[in-house]
Amino acid sequence: MKELTVSRQFFGEVENDFANSIMTNTKRNFETYVAQGVMLNNYANIFGLIMQMRQVADHPDLLLKKNAEGGQNIIECSICESPAEDPVASKCHHHFCRTCVRGYLDSLQEPECPRCHVGLSIDLDQPEIEQDQMLLKKASIINRIKMENWTSSSKIELLVHELFKLRSPSATHKSIIFSQFTSMLQLIEWRLRHAGFTTVMLDGSMTPAQRNASIKHFMNNVDVEVFLVSLKAGGVALNLTEASRVFLVEPYVTHPLDFCPLY
Repeated sequence: MKELTVSRQFFGEVENDFANSIMTNTKRNFETYVAQGVMLNNYANIFGLIMQMRQVADHPDLLLKKNAEGGQNIIECSICESPAEDPVASKCHHHFCRTCVRGYLDSLQEPECPRCHVGLSIDLDQPEIEQDQMLLKKASIINRIKMENWTSSSKIELLVHELFKLRSPSATHKSIIFSQFTSMLQLIEWRLRHAGFTTVMLDGSMTPAQRNASIKHFMNNVDVEVFLVSLKAGGVALNLTEASRVFLVEPYVTHPLDFCPLY
């Protein structure tokens, strides 16, 4: 039997103040687009504004620690502005997550490139562009934060609490955690490992062989309790029957009108 539970956790004071500032700024920018009659011409900008509200609901560091030193050679999605997962290139030589640009194309009749604003032409069936794994490692949000001084978020702590509740001396309960943001998964993984959980991660930077190995490791090792999965990389064709719980850190959507701010 499947049981669905929605947890609504209030922010702490610092989180609440930061979230309100992002919300106020987003509302101001959106109202400016509406007043100027250019809302439909700023789809990518609006997408980015609402993406910020989703990120701040996860952890403020997803915005505050966004940029990586020396990470200029990392392939970045021109829509979500994060390291591109399953990256593809347009004819105007800009890069995107395959799922981000698919949603972008489906949402507009005459889509323009959000970077150069020419008509967007892209082959969604093209092979994935390979990224430099060392640069991706350097770009990890964990490497941009002094973790000894790091403060967790309400959402992460609620997740840790729920996972501790599942622990039993007589059995191992395996769980899958989905998030749209790889940086959020990295923060969750760091927190869980320091809380004594054994984890495995699957994200869009991994090769097919790496993904298959990670899935097998989760399925075949009884001590691995948590599988962290990027929705962009692992939302399709996963059959992880060993897991008894699934946690969605945030709902995954690709069209701004589908967003639920501060979910």
